[in-house]
Amino acid sequence: MSVAPRISVVIPTYERRELLERCLASLVRQTLPRGEFEVLVIDDGSRDGTADLCRAWRQWLPLTLAVERNSGPSPARNLGILMARAPIVLLFDDDESAHEDLLASHLRAHERFPELTSGILGHTGWSPRLALTPLMHYVTEVGQFLLSYPSVPRDRPLDFSYFWTGRLSAKRDLFTQFGLFSQSLRRLEDIELGWRLSRHGLQMRYWPEARSYRETAVAFDDFCQRMETDGAAIIRLRRFHPGSELQGYLGLADAAELWRNDEPHLEGWIAEARALERELAGGPPFDDARYAPLWELYRRCFLAHRHRGAAAALARG
Repeated sequence: MSVAPRISVVIPTYERRELLERCLASLVRQTLPRGEFEVLVIDDGSRDGTADLCRAWRQWLPLTLAVERNSGPSPARNLGILMARAPIVLLFDDDESAHEDLLASHLRAHERFPELTSGILGHTGWSPRLALTPLMHYVTEVGQFLLSYPSVPRDRPLDFSYFWTGRLSAKRDLFTQFGLFSQSLRRLEDIELGWRLSRHGLQMRYWPEARSYRETAVAFDDFCQRMETDGAAIIRLRRFHPGSELQGYLGLADAAELWRNDEPHLEGWIAEARALERELAGGPPFDDARYAPLWELYRRCFLAHRHRGAAAALARG
């Protein structure tokens, strides 16, 4: 008779076979004994050999594969949560690798905070395999548009805005009793679920010892597009929960006016940012005084793209 695992790792994936393989390899190296965890890979309709890869990795990992028709990360995560056999579920991303003590650290955190409504936020940094660029430094350490750890309070519980998929764990019963991810959202679905769970008492706890590493770099054009997509997602989420306190957190009620102010300047800001990137080309350290003009241009460009995405969503009605 098999013993139930202590923690289930849920990994949704789509068309990222090479990244997924690196992710799975990091889970093989865990200090937690193999019999104490399980890996649930939800293949969201990939056609790149992901399913075959997962079948091959079963010889090294307690891995269960589910193959679904492509419908987005939220349904995939929901399926993984419902399939999980462990009382603790870690929502992990296919483009991250785990520190060897990641799973054991999450379990220690839940032993420290055993309440049903306590979730654990781990720490994700850039993979040492990646060359750190000024942009990557800016989005995480300065502007904090991505993985804003410098602003995470260390000494108190965290609210729903720190419910970040890819690096959080929670009790399975929290999800099954109080709610899963919205099936129709593809962006900000974690914040939306975190807010709903907070109405049932969810409190996040930061546990920096639970470490993982992002294996994908960030490029300027891609991040601008991400900000535009987020702007549209914010408007959609505002419509999901009209009149709630979530409105104040999301902002952008005045997105149309903000975009009208930004639009005449955006192309110039982008050109200046690219020119400064070339002028300042090089690796860390990124001295804030020297890089301050670039930081300001990044801020303007990213906010403008967010405003544009939100304004377009408002115009669509």
